[in-house]
Amino acid sequence: MDRHRREIAPLLHRRALFAGIENFLFYDFVTPNGWVDENVFAYTNGIGNQRALVVVHNRFASTEGWIRTSTPFLIKGQGSRPLVQKSLAEGLGLHTEEGWYTIARDQATGQEYLFSNAEIARNGLHLSLNAYEYHVFMDFQQVKDDEWQSYKQLYEYLNGRGVPNIQEAIRELVLRPVLTAAVKIIHPGYIRYLVESRLKTPQQSLSVRLLEEAEGKYHRLLDGASAISGYNLNRNEMLSSMKLTLQTALSIQILSSRYPLPGSKKYAQAMGYLGSGISQNADAHWLTLIGWIFTANLGKIAGVEDVSGLSRSWFDEWRLSKAIFDSGIGLGLNEQQASRAVSMVGPSSGRPRPVDLKLGAEIHSALGDLKLIGRKSVCYSGGRSEATVQVIETPTQSALSPIARLA
Repeated sequence: MDRHRREIAPLLHRRALFAGIENFLFYDFVTPNGWVDENVFAYTNGIGNQRALVVVHNRFASTEGWIRTSTPFLIKGQGSRPLVQKSLAEGLGLHTEEGWYTIARDQATGQEYLFSNAEIARNGLHLSLNAYEYHVFMDFQQVKDDEWQSYKQLYEYLNGRGVPNIQEAIRELVLRPVLTAAVKIIHPGYIRYLVESRLKTPQQSLSVRLLEEAEGKYHRLLDGASAISGYNLNRNEMLSSMKLTLQTALSIQILSSRYPLPGSKKYAQAMGYLGSGISQNADAHWLTLIGWIFTANLGKIAGVEDVSGLSRSWFDEWRLSKAIFDSGIGLGLNEQQASRAVSMVGPSSGRPRPVDLKLGAEIHSALGDLKLIGRKSVCYSGGRSEATVQVIETPTQSALSPIARLA
């Protein structure tokens, strides 16, 4: 029943596309060795300017070939005149000049495909078919390539594969320099590698290889940001900040031991709370934390004053939210948890982001009353109240804020 509703019922609602004979053409499916595969049935039909292409493989085997020329037919009313043939390009009514492409949706899979009109005119439509595979291509839309040859690039990149949405695929192709680097950073395997590498005792230290790998991944992300935005400023500062924050995140459980404040129970209490906070629901918290560390200050590469605002704009514009959501699903989170991770990573305003710390009254008081000697402050905010903590001058001073987001 589900398959009937998904694949058959929509065709019945548009049966006019398949019912007529005026635009019906049947095609040979020619294999690479030049033989016609009689087990493949291919035809076009339509009404008005609308067309449909149906391809059915009726055998338990795989095959490939081209649909280019119709079988010979006699034109009605022309008596004994010779049989004629038409090309697939004619059957679909395509512009055959270079630079024209056609988008079609396959009713069988729900995917959209991009075809080159000129390629269809020259060689036909190439398809690889598995056993009993079929396609019902509909909703043909012809598009002229733009000055950046976006459709040509996508056509070559897809190489015959379907995608959920061609326009989205073009957008993602443009963003590929950033998205490819970002996906490698927030890949579930890399997130878990970082979690497993975190320091658990004061005697441990982070490996040079780990930090160099993180630095390389961040460099590639900045390369992508530079390629898309045209900016390439403050890279060394951004790299140092990322490394500092990452080191702090992976050391949070031993910070109070490595940087002790003798006699300050409130400091130990606050550090203990932060450390325990990210150890609960670890996958969701670490995805949020790592995603935030690598993306929060991307706007700094442009050298603008409103770094947070530009970072927020790029986070949305560059589809980083989708990459983080997909990574969350890959980590085993449900959609609600993955969506929450996205909302926690993406900067939401020009001021320190309000976060759900869920601090108990005692811990909140400890943070609020804590006054240490130092030159920099870290803003923790939760619920309706905020606490500003003056942090001692240590390698972790500017890196505690993102960790507090998760506690």
